[in-house]
Amino acid sequence: MKIDIAPRTTTAVRGKDVKSVLGQPGRLSQPAEPAAVSDDVQLTDTAERLRQLESSMGSVEISDSAKIESIRQAIADGNFKVDEEVVAENLVQESIANISQRASLINP
Repeated sequence: MKIDIAPRTTTAVRGKDVKSVLGQPGRLSQPAEPAAVSDDVQLTDTAERLRQLESSMGSVEISDSAKIESIRQAIADGNFKVDEEVVAENLVQESIANISQRASLINP
C-alpha cells in the first residue's frame, strides 16, 4: 500500500463572528466586536401583578392538607381516578358563572 505524504490543501473553517478579508480569500480578519449587552429587565404590569400574587399565595393556609397528601399519594401510586362527569359538570358551571359575570359587567 502506497502512503501519500504530499501536503493536502485544507479549507479554513470560520465561525459566524469571523469574516474573510475582502480580496484576500485565504486570510481571516479579527473576530467582530461583541454586541452591547444590557442587564436591564422591564416587567409588564401583568408580570408584576403575577409576581405579587405568587408571593401572596405563600401565605395562604391550606385547609385540608390530609386530603391533598392523600391525592398526591394516589397519583404517585397510580391509583388516582378522575370522575370525568364531575369535572365536566364543574367546568360547565364555572363557564356559565363567568359568562354571567361578564354579561353583568357589560349590561349592569
